[in-house]
Amino acid sequence: MDCWAVMDGLGLVGRISGVGRNTARVLLLTDTSSRIPVSTQPSGQRALVIGDNSPSPLLDFIETPDQVRPGDRVLTTGDGGVFPAGLLVGQVIEDRGGRIRVQIAADYERLEFLRVLRSYGNDRIDDPGALIAPAAGPGARAADQANAARAGDE
Repeated sequence: MDCWAVMDGLGLVGRISGVGRNTARVLLLTDTSSRIPVSTQPSGQRALVIGDNSPSPLLDFIETPDQVRPGDRVLTTGDGGVFPAGLLVGQVIEDRGGRIRVQIAADYERLEFLRVLRSYGNDRIDDPGALIAPAAGPGARAADQANAARAGDE
């Protein structure tokens, strides 16, 4: 259960950092221990949301900062395997000092019920085994028949 994503009805709140019998502790996106790999939309720039105990955490380590604009959507990338890709984090804003921050989509003032996104991990496929490759297209069948005819002639 540790590290499962937690959301309210609007966006990502954080991740579970500990569980008890009837309770769970959530590490908020705004916490100084929080680092989340994200991408901005529509530019697709990858970055990290870094909690700093403010209502709007920093957006740092941006690939190309010039392509990130206030109002861009911020979504999780799925990198690191903690959060699934595509969860809404918030939108880009610029503070008075010119630093790029994220206005969190979740309503931290009204957190009463949260959704826990259960994640059991993915089994890694290292060996393709007997996977069947897709057909190349309409001309592939004719080429396969011609190759089979040539093989029969030999």
